[in-house]
Amino acid sequence: YQTFENDWETVKSFVRREHGEEKSDTVKQEFAELYSLVLSRTTNLGPEWGNQLGVIPLHDMMNHPPSGTEANVELFCVGDIRSAIGNDNLKMLLRPLLTEKQLRGEAEPPIFQDRDFVIAARTRIQPHEELFLAYKNGSLSEKQQIWLLLQYGFPFCP
Repeated sequence: YQTFENDWETVKSFVRREHGEEKSDTVKQEFAELYSLVLSRTTNLGPEWGNQLGVIPLHDMMNHPPSGTEANVELFCVGDIRSAIGNDNLKMLLRPLLTEKQLRGEAEPPIFQDRDFVIAARTRIQPHEELFLAYKNGSLSEKQQIWLLLQYGFPFCP
């Protein structure tokens, strides 16, 4: 809550100048709704990005799996994969992403930067099947459960 209040203080003078004091409360409510929406779609970008928060297209459209369902995809940074398995193994892993011309050496292969993201399937995914990404893995402490409830609206049953 304090982070929201600090961010609101940053934009409040602009709001008052553009909309006047009388609309300040209405604009604060709109700001809170948009702030919540953006915050609920952000993720920690990991060490390759200095653990900054950001929004990743497609990733922000995936949902946490429902209770009793396993995630069917995972999100990785190319640099994390490269450091875990080595550059040659990374090239083999990413080989299915290359076109026929790239495989034959007739076209330049894409250069995967360490800061690029990969969404990898954990299981075979059927056409039209929803992609589920676990927002948190493993057993959750009570504090983590409360955070997920407040952040994403996930209820947890004992």
